[in-house]
Amino acid sequence: MPNSAAIAELGRDLDRTVVVIAHRPAADHVVALAGGRVAEQGDPQDLLAVDGPCARLHRQYEHARSRHIAAT
Repeated sequence: MPNSAAIAELGRDLDRTVVVIAHRPAADHVVALAGGRVAEQGDPQDLLAVDGPCARLHRQYEHARSRHIAAT
């Protein structure tokens, strides 16, 4: 079973809280932690519009994705 299917299956249990830590920025709701506390939370597009932890992390992610390793 792919990871996304397994997570979806867990989410069907209404007596369970599922927390997903993902390295790909795709979500309906984001909670950003800093120093062990909630720094910001909300819709991903709204969080990208302000210069908070989510926007900074997203910029770092996009910068890292653009890097290419060249053989010499």
